[in-house]
Amino acid sequence: MIQKPDTFRTLIARMGGPASFGAKIGVGEWTAIGMKRRNSVNPTHWAKLLEAAKEDGMLLTTDDLVNMRLARSSKQETAA
Repeated sequence: MIQKPDTFRTLIARMGGPASFGAKIGVGEWTAIGMKRRNSVNPTHWAKLLEAAKEDGMLLTTDDLVNMRLARSSKQETAA
């Protein structure tokens, strides 16, 4: 069984990088690059992201995405 990605950066990489990821969720490459750089994907894209991940053989849930977002937030708070 493939381990689920624990960050949005890892998820984007596993989905083929920013260009491929962007095409799969319906955003441009530069938008996807920004998402990877920020380690964040806006929740408005999560439905398409989950669908694309499933097509790529990844079984992600909304809870997984929430946990990635929360982990990102807690890291930012500790850095401040």
